[in-house]
Amino acid sequence: MGVDDTMKLTLMRAVSTGALSIWLLSCGGPTEPEVPGLPVDGVWRSAVADVAETTLQLGTDGTARLVEADYAERSCRSSEGTWSVRDGRLDLRLTDGETGSNARTFSYEVTSSRLVLTDASVTTTFSRATGVPACVSYGFGSWRGTLSARINDVPWTFTNVSVDTENIGGGRLALQACLDDATSCGPDNVVLVLQVNATAGSLAPGTYPLGDIGSGFYGLVNLFPGDPEFPGFDSLRLTPTGALTLTAIAEERIVATFEFRANERASNAPPAPDGSTFALVTEGVIDLEYR
Repeated sequence: MGVDDTMKLTLMRAVSTGALSIWLLSCGGPTEPEVPGLPVDGVWRSAVADVAETTLQLGTDGTARLVEADYAERSCRSSEGTWSVRDGRLDLRLTDGETGSNARTFSYEVTSSRLVLTDASVTTTFSRATGVPACVSYGFGSWRGTLSARINDVPWTFTNVSVDTENIGGGRLALQACLDDATSCGPDNVVLVLQVNATAGSLAPGTYPLGDIGSGFYGLVNLFPGDPEFPGFDSLRLTPTGALTLTAIAEERIVATFEFRANERASNAPPAPDGSTFALVTEGVIDLEYR
């Protein structure tokens, strides 16, 4: 869906003996009368279960966020911008990462529990809600962008990346990357694993020194897939310096750099097939967005 379409704040889709006829996320049922002076700000949601859902956040500081999920198309679009009200009209000016900015004006009615927006002939009724979902929570998209590094001075670019951002509020971020486009990284893939654990509170931009899997920054790399005798290299027994520096972190956005040295995963582990005893990871770059 493009912004021009999504900004209508309605999804029309339907089935009726071969014809499109059900309106989704549009007005249904009577509303309470408008009460002058009621605030428009807050979180509002319009939804048809298992079909589509639109969430609109109007902040008291004039910021706006719109998240639109279409279950039938398995798509989600998130836009951010500003909002204002004047002379009974609500102006939205939103921008997303794919198609740029768009502005639309709606007439509106607001009650204690409902917000009704009308754009031309389309009316959409929203109810009060708590919290704005991230597109990643719907599971319709994928992590796109760059995850690359030099490993033993050879450049690698990982095309299959899975990211766990569900607990960034608790201080944890985990990434796993491999080289092919399979659904998940398997035993026959070169694999890179990165995990960050803040000592307390929410994960925030900053530098996380190499520690262990419970605190700081942990890394694992296996360049020898398919060898049942060799488990790869990790940073658990590492004394040289390594770190991951986060410059941006959110549920749908990660920007960071990293480097570390990984040793054999156990002191009695067999040598790597090529005889190496460690893997040196440098020039690591993460620039990922979920969409």
